Amino acid sequence: MSWGIPDVFILNGDIRQAFPFLIPLGIIGFWRWLLFGVRVLFWLLYRPIPPKKNNDGSSANKFKSSDVTIIVPTIDNGEEFLEAAKYWKINRPHEIIIVTSDKMKSEMAKTCDSIDPDLFRVLSVPKPNKRVQMCVGVNAATTPIVALSDDDAIWTEQFLDWALAPFDDARMGGVGTKQIMTPVEGYPSFWEVCCQLLR
Repeated sequence: MSWGIPDVFILNGDIRQAFPFLIPLGIIGFWRWLLFGVRVLFWLLYRPIPPKKNNDGSSANKFKSSDVTIIVPTIDNGEEFLEAAKYWKINRPHEIIIVTSDKMKSEMAKTCDSIDPDLFRVLSVPKPNKRVQMCVGVNAATTPIVALSDDDAIWTEQFLDWALAPFDDARMGGVGTKQIMTPVEGYPSFWEVCCQLLR
């Protein structure tokens, strides 16, 4: 015993020298676990706001899907894009703005024209940059609400009805949605599960 502290807690010379290096790692570790705990708490407390319906089944919310422009920054028009585009279209937005690179613009325009030439608008930027692409899309939108989506995000058929319901509260400025990871092959791999938990 020394100074009333058990020997087990007294740091030897090597640990004492490494201690200044370990403090930032401890703070970072504490911060990550704190954020994880907050996310778990929010997940447990989350309750979605259901959309209001009229007697005929139509939406009674303040905003309709026709008040929404979907902004999609992308450089790919593969199979996942086509699957996602099918569900964007089912949600009946006012417009879908695809922002891609100058190199991909003509190819993307052909793909979008084959889906629905009246619904899609293709814009481009000189170099791919997701933030710049989103800014270009948001600036081009003409509706009161914009929905930002990844090019591989598969929506449900009632996605916009549910996402718009919270906007009935005039204090609401933005809405985040719950995402569920779709495994690449049948069952999720160990790494896919880890990534989903840390999101």
